[in-house]
Amino acid sequence: MNAQDSKSEIEIAYSYRKLGEKEPKASAQATEYFAQAVNAYKTAIQLDSKSVSAYTGLGDVLYLDLKQYSEAVKAYTAAVRMSGANPAPRVLYNLGWLNNDLKHYAEAIQFLKQATQLKPEDVDAFFELGFAQKQQENYQAAIESFSEAVRLKPDYGNALYQLGWIYNDQKRYTEALPVLRRAARSMPSDAKTSSELGYTFLQLKNYNEAIVSYGIAIKLQPDNASAHHYLGLSLVAAGRREEAMAEYRTLQQLDREEAEKLLAAIKQGR
Repeated sequence: MNAQDSKSEIEIAYSYRKLGEKEPKASAQATEYFAQAVNAYKTAIQLDSKSVSAYTGLGDVLYLDLKQYSEAVKAYTAAVRMSGANPAPRVLYNLGWLNNDLKHYAEAIQFLKQATQLKPEDVDAFFELGFAQKQQENYQAAIESFSEAVRLKPDYGNALYQLGWIYNDQKRYTEALPVLRRAARSMPSDAKTSSELGYTFLQLKNYNEAIVSYGIAIKLQPDNASAHHYLGLSLVAAGRREEAMAEYRTLQQLDREEAEKLLAAIKQGR
């Protein structure tokens, strides 16, 4: 082991990475610099196989610069293992995010729980933890994680949306309503949030508000077939059959299956 030589290689790797960051993204020259950084970090690891800094630096290049997520997970995991009882919360968060992206939700939960324990003010770690728990259909745990993210950041639109989505899925519409209203205020240009709010209004039989929300969603995303379908259902429920037929005609161009479902509802008058 030559710890001093390893540190020198880490400095070389850092220099290559900074050179790569100055080049246009995804350019051949940037990629070459990042590859040189990877080689230098790997040399540092060969010289000192317990170097947390080398494994962390390698993970950063692979994750942030080269987008090689599976390889980044390996490097970061080694960094955490070498850190013993003191892993860096940032590395744990990155591992959580990467595992979520790779759909390895059990692993994501493991790392993100550690991240939130070590850094309980990390709002993004609570969001990613909630996302992993939701994907595993552990909805009560996800509610707790998203609620903590919202407590830490009251206007966190994505966390509010996810929380509202779960309440809707569980038919807890009166709880979903204030949450999704806040989400819509935080993300006024997000079609899926307006659509989800529209669904809440529809289930609560507040048809006029549902029509408004779905109208906003469609304005933001005109080809959103689901929003057109539910807008049509809201119009039927409000007794506005001709407008519902207009949505049916629009749906015929977007999604014939959804269009036929709406037409059946129109004929049944519900």
